Amino acid sequence: MDIPTSHTAMREAITAYLITGAVAVLPEATRQEIIRASREASWVVGYDITVESLWAVRDDLDAAGKALLGAIAGFMAAPGNDFMGKGRSGRGLAMQRAMQRDLGETAPIDLPWPDPGEDPETEPGFGPAVDTEEPAQS
Repeated sequence: MDIPTSHTAMREAITAYLITGAVAVLPEATRQEIIRASREASWVVGYDITVESLWAVRDDLDAAGKALLGAIAGFMAAPGNDFMGKGRSGRGLAMQRAMQRDLGETAPIDLPWPDPGEDPETEPGFGPAVDTEEPAQS
């Protein structure tokens, strides 16, 4: 998995994913969050919204989506970045490694992939929308 090394490369990767139309198969709430992320004045906040939105639906992502999720998480956690605490907390690296595992990449000999049960939880507010509509009365 290639991890971008600049904001320009990261934004190009996100844009490339969006214009492929792959995002069209994701839940509406996820698409709306990614649109909201693209309007953020802070690129870092936009990355965070995008990565957390994709993480919440990671099981529904195609290979390109998983690669993008891993790339954003890795970029956010990279030494010298630590955007939104993704490096310090270990969350970014854990997300990146989970996507590398799910994509079938070969794990480093001294650092096997984590078990799926060890993956970070979905952040509050980014999970699938819950239907709160009351059932119809008969």
